[in-house]
Amino acid sequence: FFSEKLRKMKFDLSVNRLELVNSKLEYEEETEKSIGTGKLTFSNINATVKNINSGYKKKSLPDVIVDWRSQFMQGDLRANWAFNPMNTSEKFNINGSITNLPAKNMDPFVKPYLKVSVDGNFNKIKFNFDGNDKLAGGSFGIDYNDLKVNVLKDDGSKRKLLSAVGNAAVKNDSRGQMKNVEVKNIERKQDKSFFNFFLACILDGLKKALLII
Repeated sequence: FFSEKLRKMKFDLSVNRLELVNSKLEYEEETEKSIGTGKLTFSNINATVKNINSGYKKKSLPDVIVDWRSQFMQGDLRANWAFNPMNTSEKFNINGSITNLPAKNMDPFVKPYLKVSVDGNFNKIKFNFDGNDKLAGGSFGIDYNDLKVNVLKDDGSKRKLLSAVGNAAVKNDSRGQMKNVEVKNIERKQDKSFFNFFLACILDGLKKALLII
C-alpha cells in the first residue's frame, strides 16, 4: 500500500501539493481464474494529491488526499481518495462516480474476470468503499439502459442458455433509478496493489447489481 511505503521511508519527504496533468495510466493483470489479461485504462488524468509525507522521524501526519478527474474506459471518472501513512492498518476511503460509460468499453475489464460481455450504456456508477490492509466494503450503485449481458465460456464463446436466463432476470433498463447493492468482506490479496483491491470491490458490485454468477 502507498500508506505503508510512505510510513517506512528511511528519509524525510514532504510534498504539499502534486498535480498530474493530461496523464495516462494503464493497469493490466492476469489471475489464475481469468481468461486472459484484464486491462483498465485511465486517460486525460487531471489529479491533485495533497500532503505527501514520509513517516521518517514522525509521530503523526495529515491524511493524503487525492482529488481524481479522468476518463475511465472513455467514461467520466470523478473520485476522492484518502489515507493516512501513520495508520498501520492502512485504513482508506475511496468514493466517486463514473458517468456516460458505454458498457461495451468495459469488455477488456469484465471479460477476463467475470467471463461476460456487456452491451448498453452505464449512465452512472457510484461507489463508496472503506477498507484496510485486509478487508474492504461499502456501497455500489448503477443506473443503466439497453443492457444486455452475454455469459461466456473459457474460450470466449457465448453460453446461450445462461445468457438468456441472465437477461431475463435483469431488467435491461433501470428507468433512471440507481440500483444499489452492498459490497462487503472483500479480501485483499497481500501480494497485490491497491488498484487490485479497488478492482475487486468494483467487480463485486457489478456482479451483484447485474446478477452475474
